[in-house]
Amino acid sequence: QQIGSCMKPIGVYSLAMEYNEITYSSMVDDYQLSWSDPAIEGGKWPNNYDFSYSGKCSVEYAIYHSVNCSPVHVLRNLIGNGADNYSKPNNGIEISYDFLTTKLGFKHFNNDDKNFSSLCLGGCALGATSNELAAAYAVFGNQGYYYEPKTYTIIYDQFDNVVHDATKVKPVNALSEDTATVMNHLLRQVVKKGTGIGAQIKGFDVFAKTGTTSDSQDLWFAGGTPHYVAACWYGFDEPAKYSPDGMNGSGVSASALNIWHDVMEEIHKDLPEKEFEDSEYAEKMKYCTKTGLIATSGCKKTAKGWYRSENI
Repeated sequence: QQIGSCMKPIGVYSLAMEYNEITYSSMVDDYQLSWSDPAIEGGKWPNNYDFSYSGKCSVEYAIYHSVNCSPVHVLRNLIGNGADNYSKPNNGIEISYDFLTTKLGFKHFNNDDKNFSSLCLGGCALGATSNELAAAYAVFGNQGYYYEPKTYTIIYDQFDNVVHDATKVKPVNALSEDTATVMNHLLRQVVKKGTGIGAQIKGFDVFAKTGTTSDSQDLWFAGGTPHYVAACWYGFDEPAKYSPDGMNGSGVSASALNIWHDVMEEIHKDLPEKEFEDSEYAEKMKYCTKTGLIATSGCKKTAKGWYRSENI
């Protein structure tokens, strides 16, 4: 199924951070773009959910508020090669598609997905499975390493001989550990003050992202704790618009979020305390809320964010 806004952290923001195009607090564009593609009605795309546009916003805000315009701007300008046609490949599109299919294990993406709609907003031709999405999101809690998901870890025959052993899976280094740490902290804001409020698990930090596709046909919630990562899809086998009763006041996928939360809360009841491991190459710093840059003594209003050492 199409994964909607769950695509933004994996298809855009983590990559742009890896290429030093953005930081935790970078100010990014938040307005509709003009396109020459005749398929775009009115030549303006994309729409934010509430049809409001701030002009500029921080990466943190764009993620926890699930802004649609910002990831398109970021990917469009990745490696300094914009495009005026939303389906015309550019450097960012090629990099994103390659990352998703070779580093994060998405097996159902194809050449039809080499466009901004698919790679920024998750409007993919065939989409993904919940298993694929959960495994991809695990990199944010695994110091950037991707582990191919396995249904069975080890199988014995009647003579206790091992016939299948998946306990020694070789991980793929998908992201640098400092990028994974910064993204982990960014995605925690989704649960603390964004579209994922309601997914808190008592005693544990949670990183997550909501996802909703056009006409609310697919509702998603993907995220993890220091113990487990999970992804929940809610919808119909044959695409159909979901009832507004399944949406909260911000229009996010409340049904998927609630199921995710209930399952994760139950399995965490007797688990020991555990914290995410932050990379030694990432650091918590104050930043200027006006510029998005590391704060100086002259900044009138500051907030705290996480930064890769090379960006400090």
